[in-house]
Formats: sequence, C-alpha cells, structure tokens
Amino acid sequence: MIAGYYRLETWRQGNSLLKSLTFCIKAGTIYAVDDKSFGRAGQPYRAWGRVRHWQSFVTDIVRQFPCQPFIRLVKFLLFIDDFGQFYILILQRTFNTMRKLSFRTTAGFTLVELLVVIVIIATLAALSFVGLTRMRASGDTAVSVSSLRQLQLANVSYAADHNGRYASYSTEDEAAGTLVRWYKCPSFIVYLTGDETQLAANPTTTEVSVPPALLDPTTVRAKKRMWDKIEAHFGMNHEWMTTQPKDANGITDKYATASGVKNPGRTFVFVTATDGAAKYGGRLTWDAANAVEGKTTDGKMAFRHANKATVVFYDGSVGFVTRGDIKRYDGIGGKNNVFWNGTL
Repeated sequence: MIAGYYRLETWRQGNSLLKSLTFCIKAGTIYAVDDKSFGRAGQPYRAWGRVRHWQSFVTDIVRQFPCQPFIRLVKFLLFIDDFGQFYILILQRTFNTMRKLSFRTTAGFTLVELLVVIVIIATLAALSFVGLTRMRASGDTAVSVSSLRQLQLANVSYAADHNGRYASYSTEDEAAGTLVRWYKCPSFIVYLTGDETQLAANPTTTEVSVPPALLDPTTVRAKKRMWDKIEAHFGMNHEWMTTQPKDANGITDKYATASGVKNPGRTFVFVTATDGAAKYGGRLTWDAANAVEGKTTDGKMAFRHANKATVVFYDGSVGFVTRGDIKRYDGIGGKNNVFWNGTL
C-alpha cells in the first residue's frame, strides 16, 4: 500500500519545532492522521470535507499555529509492506514565512528526468539540423537550375540577334593579343544581366560582373579562388565547336550555331563546373570525398549537388548527370557521344 502524506510544521528561529500536523488527501478530502490539536486521526478535517485546493486548507491551519516566522511543509510517501513495516520517503520540502501565508511547492527533477530531457533536446536538435541541411541543399540546387536556365536563355537571345550564332566560347584578336572567353564578353553577358552599362567601345576586352543571385550558393559559401566570378561556377561545353577562320580584322571566333546543333535536347551547353571551360578530360576529376571549390583550369565538371552535376541543354531544358551517367556515355562513344558533341 502506498499513501501520500503532508506534514505541516512550525519552527522557532532557533530551529526548535513547536507544533506539527500530519494529514493526507484522498479523493479531494483531507484527513488528519496524528493531530491532537485539530481533530481525530482518520477523520475528515473539521468543517472542510472536500476541498478545491489543499493550499486553502494549509492556509487555514497556519492561522491556528503560534505566530512564528517559519513554517515547513514536508511531503512524503508512506509505504506499508506485507509485514506491516512502515517506510517513509521524503519527496520535497518547502519553507515559507508565516507573515506571507504563501505556500508555493518547489518541484525538483531527478537525474534521470534531466537526462531524458537532454536526450530529447539533443534528438530534436539533430533532426532539425538534418532538416535544415536538406532544405539548404534543395535551395542550392534550385538556384543552380535557375542560373543555368537563364544562361541558356541569354545564349538563345544572343543567337536570335546574331543570325543563329550562339555566344562564342572564345574570341581571339591576334593584332591586339587578346583572348576573351564567353564569361568575360560584355556583348554576351549583357543578355544575362540586362545591364548595358557594362558594354564598352570594344565589347570583347572588358571585364564584366554577374549578379551574385546568378552564382551557385555552394561555391559562394566556400569562398575559394575567384568565388565571385561566374567561371568558377559554370562551364561551357566547347571542345566540339569549330574554330572559325580569321575575319578581315584578324579576329578568330569559336562558337556553335543553332543550325549546327543536331540534337538540342541531348547536347549540353553549360554545366556546373570549376572552370569556364567544361572539358571532356575533366569529366571525372571531381572527387566527391575531397571536393574543393574555386576556379581551376582543368575543365572540371562539378558534381556538387547531391553528387550530381546540373546541366542545361541547347533547347533550354535542365537535367542532372551522375558520374555513372558520364561513364555510361564513355561506353557509347565517349567524346563523340551526342551528350558532348552537337554535330551528332
């Protein structure tokens, strides 16, 4: 049998016990247990019977004790075993002043309860971290897809204004001794940014900037070499393109044309990369376990989103390729596969 009891005590300041009252509460009724001053043991407390709150009962009892400044309320459990032996377990003690007649019990926590709470908090924190990481990864992928789609849209717009000729991968001016890639050509980038102030008298030699919103967030957070330049984020598939003969001004271009791309939905034009030039030789050099962002010169394709590279095709559609996909293309033509070669 287990019963819950309370003992109300009054003490002098010199730590001397004056009076005490032991009582229990059963089904809302307060029973005196060993009181000699206020009622008989085992009987409902006089004039109270069922009460709404035991603190009202305690307050009433306190008024009948001598006006000493200290009161102690002790809560304990009484155990009675099969042999009639009594065992008392003190649960909590609350000290209050008699002048305030305030009885606020202070509940404590066991070590097990604290450990359970800590484990629950740690588990929730871990789940939240995993959820946030996944959300951020999904957001990064979405930005990458959007940026690549805008790149090809700019490329298509450029071609529409240049007789079906897509943006040049490179433009070389032998007389001036300059070689300008697509990512530094204002006459193309203006289609991407809409900022015509970046156009200069010579539209092939001016450094241009791209809005941060068009960059890949994964590379931006890494803050590695040239992280704020678009060539550290995306690369152009160019090795299949034909280098055109020098024109009257001694300028040589390397570009593709809309009519020259036989399967625009299967040949990619831009891809997530660490170099503005996406090279066949750099297709599998990305090491997922030790991936390092930042501008490189090896034409490395970057499988930075869930171990996948994001690609945009000439028809404007966006897709994802894995290292396994690239190896499969190697087995069916390699560099001469339609994925790499627009003439097929």
